[in-house]
Amino acid sequence: MKTILDALGIEIVEVSSEKVVATMPVHDATRQPFGQLQERIY
Repeated sequence: MKTILDALGIEIVEVSSEKVVATMPVHDATRQPFGQLQERIY
């Protein structure tokens, strides 16, 4: 079963009680129509 993490290429690299850190490649599936990409999600 493919998840949204798999579809977007998101990889979780760190998990703690205070934060979760993930990486995501920039490609057509993650780029907005104007070519912008949100750098940080809080």
